[in-house]
Amino acid sequence: MKARVLVLIGIILGLVISTASAQEQPMGAGFAAKDAPSPYLLGVQPQDQTLVAGFATKAPVLDGKLDAGEWKEAARINFDGSDAIRPGVTGPDSNTIGGPNKDGFQSAEDSSVIVYVMNDANNLYIAVDATDDVLDFSMTDVWRNDSVEIRVDGNFSRRTAKEGTIWGHSIIIRGDGGAVGSAPAGDLASGAAVKPDGTGWIVEFRQSIAGFAPVIGFDLAINDRDTPGQDNRDGQYRWNGEVDAGWDNETQWGELTLAQVTAGLDSSKWELY
Repeated sequence: MKARVLVLIGIILGLVISTASAQEQPMGAGFAAKDAPSPYLLGVQPQDQTLVAGFATKAPVLDGKLDAGEWKEAARINFDGSDAIRPGVTGPDSNTIGGPNKDGFQSAEDSSVIVYVMNDANNLYIAVDATDDVLDFSMTDVWRNDSVEIRVDGNFSRRTAKEGTIWGHSIIIRGDGGAVGSAPAGDLASGAAVKPDGTGWIVEFRQSIAGFAPVIGFDLAINDRDTPGQDNRDGQYRWNGEVDAGWDNETQWGELTLAQVTAGLDSSKWELY
C-alpha cells in the first residue's frame, strides 16, 4: 500500500513539473509566453479601435467653435500621425506626392486632433479640433486640402465597397468650412472654421441616426496639406484605417457604440436606493 502511494505521488509531481515546463516553452519567434513582446514592438497592428459615444442632453451649435461646456458630455479621443499604429495610422498613401507619404510620420505639432463624439435620440454629433502648423485650403478637391473625412457605416454592414448613402459614407469637410465633398443625400449638416489664432481648424458635424444599428462603423481621416503649389496633400493619418483607400472600404473602419437612450429618462440623474 505504501509503495502505491509513493508511486502516485511521483506521478503527480511529474505532471506538475511537465505542465510548468510547457508553459515556459518559446512562442513562434523564440519568446517565452511571459516575455512575448507587445504587438506594437513587432509592428503588428492591434485590433480595431472601439469607442462608446457620450449622451448629449443638448444639441451643439454647428459653427466651428467649441463653446464652453458644449461638448462636455462627449466621448473624447486624440491622435496624430506620428507612427503607423492605431490610433493615428500614417501611410501608405497613394494620393500623396513623393511616395507612400511625403511627410512620413508627422509630429503632433505638425498635425494632431482631439475628437468629440456624442449622440442623442435623434442625431450623432462629432467635433474635430485640429492643431496644424501650416494651413492650406487652396485646392478644388476637398481631400487635397487641410480637411477631415468622417466615415459612418450606420447599418454596420461592413461592406468592402461603401453604399455611398446616408447608411455608409465618407464625407469630406474642409477645415475652413469653404467646401464639403462626397456628402450623401439625407439629414446631415456641418460647420467649420479656422481658429482665431491660426493654429488649426475646427469642424462640427451632425447626422440623423434614425434606423441606425446600436453599434456602427466609424472612422476619421485627417488630411494635411503643407506645401503650396503641389498637386496633392502632404499626408493623411487615420483613427483606424490602415490605408488611405479605406475611404471606400467599411471593413477598415473602427466601431462606435451609440449612447443608449431610454425614453423620458436621463440615466445620469438616476439615484441608487
